[in-house]
Amino acid sequence: MGEKLGLQEQVEGMQGQLDDSLTEIHCLAHLGKKELDPADYENFLKGYAKLSAKELEICEALVSGLSTRQCAERAGCATSTVDTYRKRVYEKTGIHKVRQLQLCVALMRIEQQEKL
Repeated sequence: MGEKLGLQEQVEGMQGQLDDSLTEIHCLAHLGKKELDPADYENFLKGYAKLSAKELEICEALVSGLSTRQCAERAGCATSTVDTYRKRVYEKTGIHKVRQLQLCVALMRIEQQEKL
């Protein structure tokens, strides 16, 4: 019984952390909306839709905050390959920094959720 209660407390703690993270994501996306030129964001969306499966995989890893080395380990490739995919993602989306990529992806996801 004590184990079950301990697990429930852990789950509740994790739910609280998730709620805090979602709030932070919404705030970042709201701030990003103010920082982003609407035309740049539209270009991002068009480019994002054209990313290959591997480019999407690397994009997601970068957005989640993984380093180049960690991305390479996760994708099973060399760090130079990750660099190549990062450049392709940036070229297709018109993004130049990971932070911009994180903001655009967060905003895109929030807009997708709002449509549901």
